[in-house]
This record gives sequence, C-alpha cells and structure tokens, in this order.
Amino acid sequence: MSDTSAAYQVFARKYRPVNFSQMIGQDVLVQSLTNAITSNRIAHAFLFTGVRGVGKTTTARILARCLNCKGAKNTLNGPTTEPCGVCDQCQSIAQDRNVDVLEMDAASRTGIEDIREILDGIKYAPVNGRYKIYIIDEVHMLSKNAFNALLKTLEEPPPHVVFIFATTELRKVPVTILSRCQKFDLKRVTTNQLQEYFAKLLEQENHSGDVEALQMIARAADGSVRDGLSLLDQALISGQGHISAETISKMLGLADQTLVINLLKSILTGAATDCFAILQQLWRLGSDPVIIVQDILAHLHALSRLSLDANAFDNDDLPLYWRQEGRDFIKTLSLSHLNRSWQIALKGLQEFDRAPDPHQALEMLCIRLLTAAHLPSPEDILRKLQAHPEITSYQPPAHITESSPFGSSPSSHASGAQRALATLPHNQPIWRNLSDVTADIAADLQESEQEYLLYRVKLISFRTGHIIFAPDPAMPASLPGKLGVLASHASGQRWLVSIDKGSSRSVSSAKTASATLHEEVTHPLFTHIREAFPQARIEDITHTRDIQDDGFTRGDEAFFDPESDMSPGADSDIDPDIDRE
Repeated sequence: MSDTSAAYQVFARKYRPVNFSQMIGQDVLVQSLTNAITSNRIAHAFLFTGVRGVGKTTTARILARCLNCKGAKNTLNGPTTEPCGVCDQCQSIAQDRNVDVLEMDAASRTGIEDIREILDGIKYAPVNGRYKIYIIDEVHMLSKNAFNALLKTLEEPPPHVVFIFATTELRKVPVTILSRCQKFDLKRVTTNQLQEYFAKLLEQENHSGDVEALQMIARAADGSVRDGLSLLDQALISGQGHISAETISKMLGLADQTLVINLLKSILTGAATDCFAILQQLWRLGSDPVIIVQDILAHLHALSRLSLDANAFDNDDLPLYWRQEGRDFIKTLSLSHLNRSWQIALKGLQEFDRAPDPHQALEMLCIRLLTAAHLPSPEDILRKLQAHPEITSYQPPAHITESSPFGSSPSSHASGAQRALATLPHNQPIWRNLSDVTADIAADLQESEQEYLLYRVKLISFRTGHIIFAPDPAMPASLPGKLGVLASHASGQRWLVSIDKGSSRSVSSAKTASATLHEEVTHPLFTHIREAFPQARIEDITHTRDIQDDGFTRGDEAFFDPESDMSPGADSDIDPDIDRE
C-alpha cells in the first residue's frame, strides 16, 4: 500500500472540529460553554446528549483542550475558549495520548471494575495539565453497579477532576447521575446548514457538486454531520470528483426526483396516461416502489405547507423544485384535495408489506389517487345542494316508505312504527316489562304474535335495551328481529332481542308470580334482609316447583338487587352451598 493511500483520512475524521468556532448548528451550546470558561464557572461534571453524529464526543474533546491548553508559548495560566492546537496538551489530546485525559467507551467497558480504575486514579493530581478529565462515551451503557459506584465521587470530586459524559439515550441514564451534571442538548443540524457546510468542504477539496445533490445528501443525513460527511465522501468516489443529483439518486437508491415530481403532477391533475407512462420509466430504472411513495408523501407535505404559508417558499427544508416552481401549480389545487391524497398515500404505504407484488401495489395506489383527483370537494357538494333545494327535499316513493320488512301489510306498518317515530321527540315510552312493549307495538304485530309474546314466550331477561328469550321451536324465526326493530322505532333507542339458554318463564307466569309477591314479603327472612339492606327491593320470589333439576336442591329464594335495577324475569346468582333451614 502506498504512502498516499495510508495517509488518506475520510472526511468524518479529517474535518472533525478542533475548536468551538468550527462547530456548526450548536450555537447555544457553544455560547454556554464559552461563557462558563470566560467567567471561570466550570462545573465538575458535564453531560452531552443528542442523536448520533451531532458532535457530542467532539465537544467533549474540545472542552478538554480548552481546560488544559497552555498556549502556543506555554503562557496561559488558565482555561481558554480558543485552544491553540500546537501546545503539548492540545497535540496529545488530539492524538489520544494525554495521560491526564482518559477517554472510555462505556459500550465496551460497562462493569464496576472499569469504574474502579477511574476512582483509584482521581485522588492523584494531574501530571501535566490543570485538570484530570474523564470522558465516558455512551455512558448509558454502564451497569447499575457501575453507576452506583460513581455516585458519591461524582457528587463531590476533587477540585482537579472533571467528568464529561456523552449519550444518545438520555432516558437510560439514572436521575441520580443527571442531577449531578450540567446537561446540554445537541440539536440536529438543519438541512440548510449541512448543505452550506458540504459546499465549503467541496471547495476546499477542489471538487464540485450540484445544489440539488448536496441537498439530497443533507436530507439523507437526517441532522447528523458525521453521516452527511460519510455520504459526501462516498459520493465523490461514485461521481469521480463531481457530485450530481443522478449520482446521489443511484447511490442512495432513490427514485429520479424529476420523474417523481412529474408522477405526482399527473396524479393530482388526473392524467392517467401520463401517470402509467412515468411508472413504467421508474420500473425500468429499478426504483424502489416504497421509496417512491415516501417521496410522494414528502412532496404532498411540501405542497400543503406552501398552499397555506407563503413564507414557506423561503424554507430550505422543503424541496427546491416546489420552492422555485410551485407557486402557480398550487393555485390549481385545494387543500382538501392534498389532504385526501396524503391520507390515501399513507394508507397505501402501509399495505406494501401485505401486497404480493410491490409494483402492483404502487399502481393500485396511483389508481386510487387518480380517482380521488376527479372527486368533488365537500365545498363543491355543499354549493350544489344549496343551488338545488329540490335535492334535499326529495322523498322516496310511497311504496318504499310504507313497505314492511316483516311481511305484514303496508298500511299496518305505516300506522304503527311511523306514527311512533312521528311522536318520538315529544313522548318516549317507558317500558318496565315485556307486556308494556307488546302493548305499545300491538298495531304492528299479528294476533298470533301478540298471544305468543304474552303467554308462550320463555323470558330469561328484560332490561332497558335488551331482551333475552329462551330457545323455543314454536317461536317464529322472524319474531326476535321484528320485535327489536319495532321496539327501537317506537322508543327512539336501540333494542336488542337475542336468544339464549337459561331459567325462564312466560310473561303470564311472571305476572302471576309478581301478584303473590306482596303476600309473602311478611316472612321473617325478608324482614331481616330489609334491616341489613335498607335500600334493597324484592323483585321476585321463585319456588322450588318453578326450578328445573340442575344438580342441587334449593328452597324458597328471594331475588333482590341492592342497586334496584333488576327487572322482573331477570335471573340471579345464589350460592347453592348456603345452609337453609
């Protein structure tokens, strides 16, 4: 390997900042640390947090140089905000060989023994520098015991010791550690700042790059300077000195943005022929269908922003094409159309995992979007309805409104349910049992159905909104559904009629039982119950003759409900093991 190749450094290392002035996108952090050093208010522990590649470890190393720099001529007597970079301290820290600055990776050294090595060394004064500085990267990876061992020393360290922690997972750091540190959040670097920074680096390297290409790299970096520099380095290799948008698209697996924009234009304007022609081009270029949909969502978001906020045309985070060419196009689109398209595209993106062929899924999504382009907006529909009042006053033919879904005569249905619906807002019926329901909807029932409901049906439960019958071969199959619909119409609330197994009786037997209720409540048992439960109300009395053999013997049992919401005919659970004499 030649000396030239051995000396080569990737951009992420070559252009790593060595002082605060070279850092980008962290103005608040730089100002705070500069003020602390200038006023000599240097904390004994710092914690830097943020996503990967924003400069946490770099800031820690710069701070270590500031604290221990002695100046170009060894004339500095204290910390400085502008380390010289040429003294022994600055050089040794940059080369990671300074005996007073220990940098430890907590991801690989997580145990308490590693922390004990630090604790054993803090009692000794620094060898050459002003401070002994311990930089612990990814501090959240330390074990619980390691954190506990660090607590006391971190709270009251010797005056010559400074701890600097860095982490990407702040929530995993114990609060006992956080409370002992000065915490600084490093923000994501904006797309515009990254783009300008990359342009300066290319100029220094005597290379060139298209503005759109640099913006694509900056967006792909997602706020991380290190990720962006790695992509920039790779792009120079792929582009052989010049970075173009086409090169970046191929390198990142992105679809051709010009084609995607034209695809979105054809979709939003409903041009189906152009849409499928562009899809065919994207397919031949090998573009990933998922990435195409993600790009469509990004462009829809940009158009929605631009349609609402004229100042957004100066926002560097939005696609360059729409900022330059989108003013006239968005005038032809409504916000509701953009929102509807966004929802359809977002839903379609979630379906790619289940689709047998991603390209087919993309085409079906485009078909839905094309269909939505021809749909009128809610505002247009409302205006048309207001312009044609005869539409809203339309009444269906009499043979439709008066026909009965249950096979009974049209006139009887109209006279019963429709009359109940007409009077519903002023007089809602109050039903306490099945007899009340049957009486109110009698006009809509046949005579045989009324007789069945009153004397033959086996009722399990009756409560507001729900009736439960026991199965009975003699019951007409349509009766439960018919009863539910008629009861719902007459009462104005939903009634459910269902079939289930259980202890049951007919309506007439329930009436007979309730008639004897008041004759037997003088029993001493009921007197004791009322004394224990003053709010209780006896609803029913069941005798052994009314109970089928279910495996145990029960005597006279009182059915009551302390909440007073159990209706006649409802069942109640009683412990069969209760001793009755």
